[in-house]
This record gives sequence, structure tokens and C-alpha cells, in this order.
Amino acid sequence: MIGPVVGVILLSWLPRELPHGMPDAPFRTIFLLSLIPGIAAPLAFLIMVKETRRQPKPWLNFMKSVGELPPAFRRMLVAVGLFGSGDFSPSLLILAAATLLRSNHGAVRAGQIGAMLYVVRNIVYAAASYPIGWLADRRRKSPLLAAGYFCGAATAGLAALMFRNESSSVPALTAIFVVAGVFAAAQDTLEKAIPPDLTDEAIRGTVYGTLGAVNGAGDLIRVRWLAPYGPSCRRRLLLPWQRD
Repeated sequence: MIGPVVGVILLSWLPRELPHGMPDAPFRTIFLLSLIPGIAAPLAFLIMVKETRRQPKPWLNFMKSVGELPPAFRRMLVAVGLFGSGDFSPSLLILAAATLLRSNHGAVRAGQIGAMLYVVRNIVYAAASYPIGWLADRRRKSPLLAAGYFCGAATAGLAALMFRNESSSVPALTAIFVVAGVFAAAQDTLEKAIPPDLTDEAIRGTVYGTLGAVNGAGDLIRVRWLAPYGPSCRRRLLLPWQRD
């Protein structure tokens, strides 16, 4: 939540301090400054986090371990892969919001509002994570994850509807980002919580590695079917920012 707030503050301050005639200079500066926490995070992890020593298991065979994954977990991987092939990054949602708002607010102000909407999404994400985890300890996790995936689909559908109607309603966009926050909380909480119920602890690393590989494959599929629309998306989404 801190990052987007700092971004909004910088977007308000930088245009007055940087040279005129460079409308993209504030955005370039913010991206450069984001390298500071980006580099500090892995360094802090390496220095501060001490992993518990575990007994090596040299007898585990990679392909055999993957082949012996339980059927129930394999079915989960199918669902995760199908959803991942249509899921999209929160950055694209921010860009969509800024694009919708630009005609009424200008590029910089639209970027500020988009960043604040991302703050709203992160607040909802943080607030919803605990109750979702609490429910997951008391009820079946799969229906909860399915409900979270439905929120993800609703986010995309509502955003597409706003583009169709050429709407720039901030309250409507806020509602979309709230739904996106609930989806993110459900996905991040439950996709990691379900595998231990379906698999053996001895292959937990393989299990999560396979889950990550399926998510990555879903990303590749999504990029592949979006690729034909890349040039038109660039003209509609990026070039207007350069003219502002």
C-alpha cells in the first residue's frame, strides 16, 4: 500500500520540478526510484531470513516425483492453468483505469487516480486475506477458491463493459478494484493453502514448483493469444500518453 501512495505523491510533485516538454519524465523517474525497494527486498531476504535446516533427500527423482503427484492435485492444476490463461496483471487494470480517465482528467491526474485505485485494491486485499483464511480453516477450500476466481472473471468483465460504454466513472472503477482485491486475496491465500491437503509433505517443494510452472504456462498462453492485438493495444493505450 505504501508504494502506490508514494507514487501518487511523486506524480503530484515531480511535474512541477522536472523540465517542461517531457510529459513522460515523472513516470520515468518513478520507475527508476522503484528500483530502490526492488533491490533492497531480495537483499533483506538474504540477510535477515534464516531457513530451518532440513535433511537432504537425494533419493528423490524429479520426473518420478512429478509423475506421482496425486490425481486430486492434478485436477487442481488443470483448474489453475485454465484460469491463469485468462488472468491478467494488476498493472494492466491500472493502465485500463488511467486510459478511461485520461480524457476527463489528463494523463498525470489519471495516473494519480489509477494509483489510488490500486491502493484501494491493496487495502481490500489485506483486509480480505484474514477472513478468507479463517473461512478456509473451517470450510472446504475449493468452493472458496472458485468464488475468488469468479471475482477475477467479474473484474475483467466489468472493465470490458466500461470500455464498451466509454465510461470514466470513478465510483464504478473503485467497485472494480474492490472486487479485484477480493479476488487477489482469495487466489494468493487459497492456491497455497489447498496443496498441503492434497499432497504429501515429503514432496512439498515439488508440489509448489509444479504449481508455479502451471501458473507460468498460463501466463505464456495468455500472452500468446493476446499477441495479435498488441499493435492495436499499443496505439490505443500508449500513444495517447505520449501526446499529452
